[in-house]
Amino acid sequence: MDKISLGVSYYGNRIPWRVKEDLAAIRDAGCTYVVHTFSEEDHQFYQPAMEQIVADSHALGLDVWLD
Repeated sequence: MDKISLGVSYYGNRIPWRVKEDLAAIRDAGCTYVVHTFSEEDHQFYQPAMEQIVADSHALGLDVWLD
């Protein structure tokens, strides 16, 4: 049987410890992936936070899409 994918977008929060709590809830709700937005502002000001958020997403078993 093929794996069913279910995902959700997540944006607007760049505080890694807080995002990690939300990511755990997303995983627990049955999602297999998360879409994180990544803007020019994120690139300029929040790149380290976004790297941590993506790493935390993977650590929780979620696939990650950046948009």
